[in-house]
Amino acid sequence: ETLDTLGIREAVIVGHSLGGSEALLFAERNPGRVRALCLIDPAAYRAGAMRGRWFWTTPLLAETILGLVPAKNITRYGLEQNFYEQEAISNELERKYLREVRRDGAIRFLIAQERQIVPRDPQKWEDAHRTIRKRTLILWGREDKLVPVTQGERLAKDIDGARLVVFPGVGHSPQLEAPQSVLYHMLPFLEKVG
Repeated sequence: ETLDTLGIREAVIVGHSLGGSEALLFAERNPGRVRALCLIDPAAYRAGAMRGRWFWTTPLLAETILGLVPAKNITRYGLEQNFYEQEAISNELERKYLREVRRDGAIRFLIAQERQIVPRDPQKWEDAHRTIRKRTLILWGREDKLVPVTQGERLAKDIDGARLVVFPGVGHSPQLEAPQSVLYHMLPFLEKVG
């Protein structure tokens, strides 16, 4: 356990997308280790986030297709899915992501990540969201193409006392597309719970 190794008894857990899903799971399983949660567009429910799952779950399909598509195309497509305002994708960001896509094993890990988004017992996991009793800030891009804002609205109702902030004109990665807006809400929240 990382927290034990670092000597941290209780932490504020921040997670985006699948990282947000993992943050939820950690809070549900280890409530005594979590001081608060900050979730950015987490995949939290099956409903509305299942489009295109067949691509990832059909044996060898993702491996074959992504093995044939140039890294530059994979990078561009991925960024376009994460951003609403395409002009906000800088050349520098695209170069950084391209470098990561070209790393040995990156595509294999992407496929594995996509295949683990929905837990083995999704109903139990979804129901467990209602057991969280920690201060929770949920940040969401209204134009998220990957995980619809309806999931954020539902999550804010399921976690008692959670606060949802929705950013208009922003996609799946507000921390990249609108970092100042994210910091505007996150920093005061972290100060309060810190």
